[in-house]
Amino acid sequence: MRAEQFEKKERQLRAALQETAARLGRHFANPSARASAGAYLQSLLSTAERKNSWQLAEVAGLETPYRFQHLLGRGACALRAGGESRARWWQQARCPRR
Repeated sequence: MRAEQFEKKERQLRAALQETAARLGRHFANPSARASAGAYLQSLLSTAERKNSWQLAEVAGLETPYRFQHLLGRGACALRAGGESRARWWQQARCPRR
C-alpha cells in the first residue's frame, strides 16, 4: 500500500471512529460519561496488547482506570434510553428499579 493510500485509509478510519463515538455519546446524559465512552472505544481499538481497564486507561492517557470502571459499572445507569430498544434493554438489565 502506498503512503497516500495509507493516509487516506487512516483518515477514513478516524472519521468512522469519531462518528461512532458521537453516535454512542448521544446515549449518555453526562458529558463526562460521554467523553469516557469515546475514549474507551478508541482504547479498545488501539494496539494495546491487553485490553483490561488499566492498559486501556494508559492508552487513553489516564492515570487510573476509575473513569472506565465507573462507565462500565455504575455509569451505565446514566444511559439515556432515547427510544432505542437496545438502550432500553441495557438500562433495564443494568439498573433495576429499587
